[in-house]
Parts: sequence; C-alpha cells; structure tokens
Amino acid sequence: MNVFRRLAPVPVSANAQRWPLKVILTVPFMLQLAVAVGLVGYWSHRNGQRAVQDLANQLMQQTGTQVTLELDDYFDSPHELQDSILQAADLGFIDWQDVSTSGDYLWKQIQRFDDVSYVGYALTTGDFAGAGAFLADHGVTIDEISARTGGNNHTFATDAEGQRTEVVKVYTPEDWNPLADEWYTNPWSQQTLSWGSIYIWVDDPDVVTIPLGQPILDLQGEPIGVLNTDLSLACISQFLQEIPLSPSSEIFILEQDGQLVAHSEPSNPFEMIDGQAQRLAAVDSDNLQIQQTAQFLQNRFPDLSAVQDRQALVFESTELADTGAGRQYVQVMPWQNDPGLDWLVVVTVPESDFMAQIHRNARQTIWLCIAAAGITSLFGIVTAYGIAQPIIRLRQASQLVARGQTALELPTSSISELHDLSQSFDQMARQLHHSFDALQQANTQLEERVEQRTTELSETLQALKKTQAQMLQSEKMSALGQLVGGVAHEINNPISFIYGNLNPAKRYIRDLLALLTQYQKTYSTPSTEIQQLIETIEPDFIAEDLEKILSSMEVGAERIRDIVLSLRRFSHLDESSFKLVDIHEGLESTLIMLQHRIRETVRRPAIQIVRDYGELPLVHCAPAELNQVFANILGNAVDALEHKAFDQRQMEEKPALTALEITLRTSLQANQTDRWVEIAIADNGIGMPDTIVERIFDPFFTTKPVGQGTGMGLAISYQIVTELHRGTLKCQSKAGQGTEFVINIPVEMVAENTDRSLGSDTDGYPVIGGENF
Repeated sequence: MNVFRRLAPVPVSANAQRWPLKVILTVPFMLQLAVAVGLVGYWSHRNGQRAVQDLANQLMQQTGTQVTLELDDYFDSPHELQDSILQAADLGFIDWQDVSTSGDYLWKQIQRFDDVSYVGYALTTGDFAGAGAFLADHGVTIDEISARTGGNNHTFATDAEGQRTEVVKVYTPEDWNPLADEWYTNPWSQQTLSWGSIYIWVDDPDVVTIPLGQPILDLQGEPIGVLNTDLSLACISQFLQEIPLSPSSEIFILEQDGQLVAHSEPSNPFEMIDGQAQRLAAVDSDNLQIQQTAQFLQNRFPDLSAVQDRQALVFESTELADTGAGRQYVQVMPWQNDPGLDWLVVVTVPESDFMAQIHRNARQTIWLCIAAAGITSLFGIVTAYGIAQPIIRLRQASQLVARGQTALELPTSSISELHDLSQSFDQMARQLHHSFDALQQANTQLEERVEQRTTELSETLQALKKTQAQMLQSEKMSALGQLVGGVAHEINNPISFIYGNLNPAKRYIRDLLALLTQYQKTYSTPSTEIQQLIETIEPDFIAEDLEKILSSMEVGAERIRDIVLSLRRFSHLDESSFKLVDIHEGLESTLIMLQHRIRETVRRPAIQIVRDYGELPLVHCAPAELNQVFANILGNAVDALEHKAFDQRQMEEKPALTALEITLRTSLQANQTDRWVEIAIADNGIGMPDTIVERIFDPFFTTKPVGQGTGMGLAISYQIVTELHRGTLKCQSKAGQGTEFVINIPVEMVAENTDRSLGSDTDGYPVIGGENF
C-alpha cells in the first residue's frame, strides 16, 4: 500500500507579505532567546529576594530568641539575691530591726552580683539599710536611716573589708524619703513581688536601673517593710552590641509606652536635658533606623501592648532610602517576666545588607546572557545562511530550467538521482528500525542495571543512616556519662564535708547544752532579762528539736551520697568497656536515673517497682551499654503505663486507676557447657499488637509522633545485646495485657568480643547508640 499521497498546493494571495527564508529562520529564534533570557533573569532576581527575606527572618528569629534567653537569665540575679537575703533572715543571720548590722550584710551580698547596682530595705518605722555603687567616686557604699542617724540618710564609704570609714553624703527626709518611692509603695500596696519603672540615678546619670520590690514579713507573717534590688540595664545594651547579625542591623528593646530600654548602638538610651538625664522614646532616637522602625511600629500597632506573639514585618522608608537602606525587615518579639515587665524585642535588618551581592551577580548574569544571546544569534545567522543557500541555488537552477536553459543538469521525473534518493531513504528507514530495536534492548538492559544499582544504593543509604544515628547516640551517651560523672564528683565533695562534720557538730552541741544545763543548776535564779529570754527562745524545746534537726540532716546527707553513688555507677566513667559487674546494681542505678518519671504526678499514681531478683554471679559485660539497654526498655515501660493511665481517665468520669507496675526479674540459667543471666522487664501497660511486635527491633520504626522518637532505641539495644554481648533480646506483648522484654547474656564473654571497643569499626561492628523506641 502506498503510504504517500500528493498534497494539494495551498493558494497564496499575490499581495501577501513574503519573508526571506533567512529572516524566518533567524528572527523567531532570537525572539525566543530574548524572552527566555529575560524570564530567567527576572525570576532569578525574585527568587533571590525571597531567599534573602527568608534568610533575614531566620537570622532575626534566632537573634530574638537569643536576646529573650539572655534577658531571662539576666533577670534571675535580683531574685537570687533577694532569696538569699530572705533565707538569711529566716535563719536568724540578720535582724531586720538592726539596720546597722543588716547594712554590713547587704554590702557583702552585693559583691556576689556584678549586675545588681543596689540592694536595700525600708521598714514601716522609717528605718532603712542599703548598699550599692550609689556614688561613682566611692565604690560600694552603705546607707542607713535609723535613730542613731537622727532620721537622716547617711551614706558611708567603705574599705576593702566592708568597714565604714566616713560619711560621704547626708540626705534629710525632705531630700529623700524611701517610703515615698515607687519601689516601696507598689509592693507594699499590692503585697506581692513586682518590678517598678526604669529610672536613671541622679548622682550618676550613666546608671540606668530597674527596681524589684518584695514585701518583708515578720515571724507572724505580718508585713513590716519592703526589700528592694536595683538591676543595672547597661549590660543589656552591651550584649546587644556584641551580637553579630549584619553590618547595618539594629536591635533594640521597647517598653509598652514606646520608651527605649536598651539598643545595640554605642550611645546611651537616654538624653541629657538641662543637665538632667531623661528617658528617650524610640521615635526620638538619634539613630535614624531605630527612629523609623519605631515610627512604623506605632503606625502599625497604635497600642504596642496588642503585640502578643512574634511578628515578622517589612516596610519601606523614604528617609532611609537616601542611605541605601530603604527596605527594612523587622521582627518584633514580646518578652514578659514577673509582674511589671512587659517589653518588646525588635530586630531590624536592611535588605541592602543581603542584596548587594545578589545585585552584582544579577548584573553579571545579564551581561553573560547578552553575550550568549549575541554569540548564539551570530551562530543562528550563519546556520540560517548555510541552510538557505543550497535552497536558493536550487531555486535559481529551477528558474533557469523554467526559462528553458536546458544546458543545466536538472533533475526530471525520470532522473536516476531521485530513484537513488528514494532507495537511500528506504534504506535509512530500515537502518533506523534496526537502530531503534537495538536502542530499545539497550534501554531495557540499562533500566535493569539502574534498578539494581538503585536497590544497592538504597541499602547503602539505610546502612549509612543507621551508622550515623549510632555514632550520634554514642557521642551523646559518652557526653552524658562524663556530665553525670562530673556532677557526681562535684556533689560528692561538699556532701562528704557536711556528712563528716555532722558527728563533731552533734558532740559540740551536746557539750554546749550540758554546759547550759550546768549553768542553770549552778545559777538557779537568773536575772529578769535572762528569764525573759528563756521564756522567748524556749531552750528545752531547742535542745529537744536540735537533735532531730541534726538527725534529719544526717539522713539527707546519706540520701544524697547514695544518689551520687548511683550516678557514678550509671555513668561508669574511667572504666574499661568490659568488666565484671553486678547486674542488680545497674538496674537500681537506672531506676534512680528514671526516678523523676516513676514518682506520682497529677495525672497518674506512682509506678510500683516489683523486684524478683535471683542469686546472680558477677557478669562480664559492658556496663555502660547494658545500662543504656535498661534505660531504653524502662523508659518505654513508663511511656506505656502513662498511656494506660491517660486512657483510663478518658473512659471514666471518676476513674479508680488500677495499679501501675513494672516487674524486674532476674535468674541464672545454665546447661552442660554455658551459663547465662536472664533479665526480664515487664509492665502491665497498654501492650502492643502482633503487627508491631514483629517490627519492634527494626531500625527507624517507631509508634511515637514525629519529633518524639527516632525509632533507633530498641534497634540499638538489640545490637548491644545480640552483637556486643552475644546474647538474645525478645519481646512478648499482647494488646491491653502489658509487655515483657527478656534479655539473656552469657556470664562470661569470649576474649575476641571483649577486645572490641565501642564506636570502632573493627570486625565490622557498628557504633552503639540510639534513642528510646
């Protein structure tokens, strides 16, 4: 069948526009190239802007988080100082009424805190004691208002030991009355701890502080005054200046009324008016970037207290445009502390800090595209000429033939070249057919090889992920062991000191009480003052209760010493990988590490630990890795019991929760040739269906929500037991009937296994680590 047919000629109007073949081949190609280059350049620029905005937001978010964390840590100092003073008063180390002695004590306490500029207290009687760097030329001074100062405030200079040397300043009640200051009136009226307003010291304008006031209660719980601590804000600005964000970025902190608290500029966040320091609003700042950003925030949020969560904003400023930083990325983060502190942390970054390099790259790209377009156009013209010239020659030959120039060797319908061309085309078609068959066969083989290689790469990737997770967990467990061991060592020294001095303290107190008793017998008729003091302090009660206090201290010290011993056992620092250990000690140490999760909570009762320990010999094993297995399994058991308690509360209006138990069972198993230890850890939690039990030890398999588990804990525990200790680890569970893990390890390990160090690749053993299932 003939697959070719003659096409009818398309009629063309005599007046139709005719284009040269060179133009038809060249112009559309150049137009397409220009459009493609333009679109690529435009989207490259837009994508660069989006990437810069995302990067700026991420950097600003990280910076804002860093600032809020620093503020949380910085504002803990006044609380810590006030707590230590109140505890000293409760223990009788200071007497609120004795303002002279209290002032000396406050002088010593303020030396411990570099950021606290002043600490003092005022009583309702008008008495006052305080200490701090009040006068720049005199270091830390002591202030006192009492009967001996005539009701005036005397400021005493001190030496290096805190001894008062001279009165350097005197304030009369008309000059300054502490009972009228905000740090006193607010806590006194509210009867609660609260922060006051930021203020600038009159005698030292470079000191900007914020007061923290707290009511003082007597032994009967009645308020008698207010304790105040002034926290310096200078370090906040210094910290903001040290944050490396970008060359033109600014970080500043605002109060809800728009006044500056601190900023990353070297200048002070206040201004001097007629020799007096005044707080500065952000919109009045000398820094144009801070000023414009604050103005934008006030326009966007007329009430700054309405900003309750993180805000990522962008604005344009014509004033900043003159400096080349017209477009600004802004992030506002609210920060709150105790009553009285409600600030906004603002981070602003010019787009120009990030876009300069992108603009340079864009210009280079444009010039490269123009050069590429020119070269490509030149090649296109040359190519079009090469294609059109033979056709033009054929057209000219055809015109000559049409004019009757038969001398030319022109083809006719019977020309052999057309027949040869047809034969050549047919032969080419057959060759293409064979080529396509060969190509299809090669493609099939290639797909098979690609599939095989893909499978191998997938397996290799899984192995790499597994090894990476194991290496990370090994480093985590090593760091945790070092941290636990270090903490245990640091706690052990002071506890040993306290514990070792309890018996001498008991002996000395008994001797003092015996001496006091002998004095009472010898001088049976004391003076009126002594008799009143005896009735007040009740020596008999003190003698009886003091022995109980010392006994309680001894019990507490022994308890801390036991916990330290358990921490050291759990970490197994400075020990070889394999050694002879007591399995029961490892279980108990792990239970102590998980004690915070076993205790009773508001959502569930305490988890009961049932111990069924058998007689076990010392086992040759890697104790740190085996403790990791115990921690993984016990952690999963606690999770299962918490799920059970939650389900019971959901099903019952007034639930009577069943007992939550974890059972630990150990026993020694033996046959004619080997001995091994069996350790069973069972819970009466929610259990698991068979479909999950079958995959429980698979790497990366987890039933926990995303972000709460990696699925490597039980997989690596399985490796620790089976590969490192040549033992077995099995799981038996039914849905609703609890779960039991059974570990079997030999009592004695073969020499070749004990030589393997964890984390090495000797003999192909992987790094041991992981997280809970």
